[in-house]
Amino acid sequence: MKNFFVMIIFAMISAPAVARRADSYFYGSVAGLRGHHKFTHIHVDIYDPSAGVWASQPNPSLSGDVWGGSIAFGYGVGDFRAEIDLSIREEAHVNNATIKSDSLTAIFYFDLNNKARLTPFVGAGIGGSRVKLHIKNLDVSGARTNFAAMGTAGFNFRITDGLSLNLAYRRFYFGHVELTHDIDVGGPEPAILKVRARDTSSEVLFGASYRF
Repeated sequence: MKNFFVMIIFAMISAPAVARRADSYFYGSVAGLRGHHKFTHIHVDIYDPSAGVWASQPNPSLSGDVWGGSIAFGYGVGDFRAEIDLSIREEAHVNNATIKSDSLTAIFYFDLNNKARLTPFVGAGIGGSRVKLHIKNLDVSGARTNFAAMGTAGFNFRITDGLSLNLAYRRFYFGHVELTHDIDVGGPEPAILKVRARDTSSEVLFGASYRF
């Protein structure tokens, strides 16, 4: 994953030297986001040492809303652009747990008409996510680094030749998070709790970008 991002950054830096087109540019952007996270495929397994068996508890899907922000740096040529995006989100509170999901992704865009002041765009990205699960009443946490993928669509509104406002919708897949915890039940063996869940989100972003 590290080598993947190194290659993307190298391509952005070296691109002007390879093709010095008049319509090429670097840009940076910042945005605030509001996301609705949905946690599915939730599995809670408990090992009973007295019986020597595992028991599974059915769990419905859970959801929570979060605020966050993103910062990105990219390079564009004509109707195409690519960027590295870092997005940080607050914890989502669901029942007796919190889940926090951050991401670093390479996103590729197609601008449908970048000659106009209002420019629609679509894009897709891949990268990595860090998902952390915390169970409050046990005060235990688990974290996992995953493959992440996303799709996006939105509008850029050009204020000046360099400055634009951006409004976008993103659909994110963050992957799974899991934890294992021993629980003292007063016997020679502890009970064992295993929790696993998958995290996806729908996000709306509003921000600004600047070409330079």
